[in-house]
Amino acid sequence: MYTLLYRQQHAMIRRQVKELTDGMYGEKGASELRISLSRLASTVAIHFTTAQSSLYPRLTAHADASMRATAVRYRDTLDSISRGFTSFFETWKVYGAIERDRERFASETRDVLEALIQRIDAEDNDLYPRVDALPAA
Repeated sequence: MYTLLYRQQHAMIRRQVKELTDGMYGEKGASELRISLSRLASTVAIHFTTAQSSLYPRLTAHADASMRATAVRYRDTLDSISRGFTSFFETWKVYGAIERDRERFASETRDVLEALIQRIDAEDNDLYPRVDALPAA
């Protein structure tokens, strides 16, 4: 199995997270922050959908029991992260929401993005090396 696509998506997510956080602490207005957030949400949605529909079904059916168990653990925690990110995005995509409470937006953004980055770090440093080490099918 090959993880290049997923690693590229992670790199894009990291760039978009940086853009959003830099803007949050810089001079970006709420409209610009909403655009950055929307870009990030689109990339995250594509990544999660691709992983849920392609990567995890193959890994949870793998012949190696250790790989199956690891894949199930990652798949199951992805659902929770996905729901949390979607809820966060739905709250803050609304026009006027950031303007009404920029401090709360910043706080929630830090929390959600920290969980997201921890997840992609775990995939990059634990899951993907295991996948890349599997014998070609």
